[in-house]
Amino acid sequence: MTKLYNKYWGKAENDALKVAYCSGSITEKAIFEKFKPQLAKNLKKSENQLQLSDLDDWAKKEDKKTGKGKWEYKQANYAAYHLLPYHCLDVAAVGKVLLDKNVYLTQCLSRLTGINEEILKPVLLFFLVLHDRCETGVE
Repeated sequence: MTKLYNKYWGKAENDALKVAYCSGSITEKAIFEKFKPQLAKNLKKSENQLQLSDLDDWAKKEDKKTGKGKWEYKQANYAAYHLLPYHCLDVAAVGKVLLDKNVYLTQCLSRLTGINEEILKPVLLFFLVLHDRCETGVE
């Protein structure tokens, strides 16, 4: 389930080297220079021993211990963000349509909570946006 979740919802990339390499936002040479200390640590070499080809060799290696998969430079359809914010906004939009179209539901919720309908709708929509679990553990 976790693999499926990460594939479709994932997490924002927190590995700047991976983002730079897979997005191709800067040249491979610039990536090599910028991330030399990290690359040296990952390859267990000194920075002086590194060559530009080491970057590609390391990117193409899988590491089951750390969970690192193969990377491609300028990877097609690579996104360094996750879709969770869009999902949350979609849920809130559907909730708004539901509340707008179902007057009885809105009235019942208003009576149950004792909150005026005009105030209740925006408050409910706010919490619908926040309905998924956050990285901080807030549910």
